Amino acid sequence: MKALKAKTDLDKSQKRAEMKQIRSSFDSSIKTFLSNDQYTKMKADEEAKRAERRKNKQAKNLDKKADAMKTKYNLSEEQHTKVKTAMSEFSSARKGAAAKGEKGSLARKTAMKAAKKDFDSKMKSALTDSQYTQWKADMKAKRKEKKAK
Repeated sequence: MKALKAKTDLDKSQKRAEMKQIRSSFDSSIKTFLSNDQYTKMKADEEAKRAERRKNKQAKNLDKKADAMKTKYNLSEEQHTKVKTAMSEFSSARKGAAAKGEKGSLARKTAMKAAKKDFDSKMKSALTDSQYTQWKADMKAKRKEKKAK
């Protein structure tokens, strides 16, 4: 895998295809000496580890965002805690909204709008008027920047 990462002549999709081939080959060789039950357990363990890493990464990213806001908007400890809580709840609400249906479904859109409105009201109560105004302007600029890409 290190050799694959070191290859600079391949683009992202080519590296992905080659990695898929390596994993498939590894899977085939593992299946030759593991029973079906052992293989199934191994795959379940891998998925559980993957989910745990994903959860930890999301928590770290949430902390980083909250800490960046603390610095950028000069938040007090109380504000920082409220912002962090609001971000965490919004993240959970987004996941819940995503589970409500397919992308673009009415139930999902409604749930997402409610989550955004709740998040916005929590941020408004946590921040001062000037901090909230600046935060909203920054979010608008960030959305505009994302759309431009």
